[in-house]
Amino acid sequence: IPTEARYRFLLENGELIVSGVTYGPVCLGQTATYAIKDQFWVYFVDPKHDVTVLDPKLGLETWNVFMAQSIFGNDDYEAAYGAALAKLRPKGYTIDALWNGGGENPNAWLTVLRHESNVSVMKGRQGGIPRTQWLMDYSGFERLYYDTVANFKYWSGDISKLSTLVFFNYLRQEFEDNFLLLLPEDERGKIRGEWTQGIGEIGLDVMPFAGADQPTQVETSKRDPLLSLIEDIQAHMGEAISGPVDELNPRVKPDVSLSDPIEGYDDWVKAASLLPR
Repeated sequence: IPTEARYRFLLENGELIVSGVTYGPVCLGQTATYAIKDQFWVYFVDPKHDVTVLDPKLGLETWNVFMAQSIFGNDDYEAAYGAALAKLRPKGYTIDALWNGGGENPNAWLTVLRHESNVSVMKGRQGGIPRTQWLMDYSGFERLYYDTVANFKYWSGDISKLSTLVFFNYLRQEFEDNFLLLLPEDERGKIRGEWTQGIGEIGLDVMPFAGADQPTQVETSKRDPLLSLIEDIQAHMGEAISGPVDELNPRVKPDVSLSDPIEGYDDWVKAASLLPR
């Protein structure tokens, strides 16, 4: 099956396939969901812009590199991926590099929510702006499925399960880094550090940031580049994909005092939207 056709199958059924990960045994239990952030949004690289579709093997001699599981990350893959970005996307991504489902397919924007011992997936933008966001490409999406579904052995020992968890955590970092490529170069390192803290910082030391010096063609506000980027993404996706406006989780908080009297529903919505998430 041609690479682009395989990828489009994954894209057009994104919620179902990602749910196969989150509702499967790999994500059952509090320990199993440790690598999942409480809430995050997922976007996908458009096939026409995806270097792993344009050059599926990334110039590597063997496919074994793609699924190499190591606690030290995957330097060979990241180096090849960074080289492919520099060669095939020398000017960086534009906002059009994000697949928008043709303005009709809501699988283009997913929300993932972690509960204490399980994880759920929903179409569209759900809740307020999350702390982290993913941008998945074809290679990453397929490796995620192989790692957590097709090749996951529930009956295997703890070492095998630990390898699956470590590789998943490596993929998570890769997807977050992909998203950061849309932002200005001087903002990426700071946000990367904010997104991964505590014991997870160890991973930043061993996980190379592929394309860290890659330029971006997305113009964002200098005051708040991340918020500016999210607004651009929402405009690019359209309401049919992102979903209706969430009045309880507005991107810009209303100017209202909680000491003011509640005289109607509109006042209640404004007051409720100020409460911390």
